[in-house]
Amino acid sequence: MSRDEIIAVIQKLSKKRGRTIQLTELVKTTKISRLAIRKHFGNYAETLRACGLEGQGYGYRLRVEDLFLDWAKVVRKLGRIPTVADF
Repeated sequence: MSRDEIIAVIQKLSKKRGRTIQLTELVKTTKISRLAIRKHFGNYAETLRACGLEGQGYGYRLRVEDLFLDWAKVVRKLGRIPTVADF
């Protein structure tokens, strides 16, 4: 697969799922291999950047804005400032 084809597939699957697709999901559900990712982009983080997406989960930095918005949702849901255990 070409670089552009890989980008198109990742963008399509991420949009369909409503979140960034993980590398393991990508390899299992498509014909894209880890080797193709490495060949065209170097690593999966660079692949996601080329797709205009951000990685999620372990190993990825969480933006302060996203953390605050998540915290604000918890505040609205609970109707009070959450404790560490609540959050």
